[in-house]
This record gives sequence, C-alpha cells and structure tokens, in this order.
Amino acid sequence: MILTHVSLVFSGIACLSLASFMIYAAMPREGKPASLWTATESRSTLLALSIVTLFVFGLGLVLKGILT
Repeated sequence: MILTHVSLVFSGIACLSLASFMIYAAMPREGKPASLWTATESRSTLLALSIVTLFVFGLGLVLKGILT
C-alpha cells in the first residue's frame, strides 16, 4: 500500500519535472535561434497543451499519493 503512494508521488514529480523542462527549453535566449518546439503556431499550441496537461496530471498524482 505504501509502495503505491510512493509511486504515485514519484510519477507526479516526474510529470511536473518534465513540464518544467519543457518550459525551460522553450524559452527564447539571446544569441540562439528560436526553439523548434515554437517554430510554428501549431507547434506552440501543442507545446502549451502538453505543458498544461502534464502539470495538471502531475499535480493530481502528487495530491492523490499524499492524501490517500
């Protein structure tokens, strides 16, 4: 039972970390070309939806692991 809670929390942390990395990788930087993830409008939309989905899913997993 404890292993289930721990795996839920670690999975949630992994989702939150991936969402944070995606935000970090998509930020524009001086002297570097634009990210391939934001080169077109459709890619930018897909990136934004993926970040929101991963964040909500990760937050839900962490809360479920802690509160149950």
